[in-house]
Amino acid sequence: MRLGVGSGLKNIQKLDVENFKIKLPSIKEQNKISKFLNFLDLKINKCFNEIILLKRFKKGLLQKMFC
Repeated sequence: MRLGVGSGLKNIQKLDVENFKIKLPSIKEQNKISKFLNFLDLKINKCFNEIILLKRFKKGLLQKMFC
């Protein structure tokens, strides 16, 4: 907000954006984060597949109840 200039709708100047410093984690830390997120993706996919199997199982049980 402090970089905004003008009245009404505030604007940020290009020079301010170019000089803006962004701190990034080291490559080693980025790799750790990436591995962790990949692990979470695998876990989510495994749970999703388990849900599909359980829904099929439920459907089969319901069909047997009404036969």
